Amino acid sequence: SRYLIHDMFTRDGLTPRDFIFPVSAVILQYQEQYRAALEAHSKPISRLAKLRFDMDEQVLEILNEDDVEPLYRYPDLTRQTEYLYHVTRQCAETEIVHEVDTLARMEHARLQVREQLDLPDRRLNELIGLMHQNGGCLSKSKRASRFQDLENAEVEHAEKCYREAFRRDEPAPPAPEERGPSP
Repeated sequence: SRYLIHDMFTRDGLTPRDFIFPVSAVILQYQEQYRAALEAHSKPISRLAKLRFDMDEQVLEILNEDDVEPLYRYPDLTRQTEYLYHVTRQCAETEIVHEVDTLARMEHARLQVREQLDLPDRRLNELIGLMHQNGGCLSKSKRASRFQDLENAEVEHAEKCYREAFRRDEPAPPAPEERGPSP
């Protein structure tokens, strides 16, 4: 169902084709309500439907189709619509704002680290990403496996830049101008 939500947003032009509205992240925060919304439709059907399963043929047969069919043809999706409205609004008002803030802070940290460390973009992004996953520090195992070439002072500098960028008591810092190659 989460895929269908993303698909509907894209097909109906509510989001650009190359953009994934992070509604799944919000749904994960409200899993009990998600389950309840889905079951609000499926439980009445499962209680009403009389089923027979043929083990040999592996066929499931509905014995009272006339009673069950209207629940599929004319479903009352009020509960599901209200839930989708709630998570979509939450996504738009908080999740995207948080994502944009996080990306701005990561970019700021990346550019600050680049001032001292000359790393290719891929490695620099990996360093910032690994610190982000570990609360602002490069773990000993990642340091040993991926960044053994960095000096202690360089790692400390990178971690300091990350901490400064992610201070929560102030807004995301503006990204410094990225310097091009020297003439």
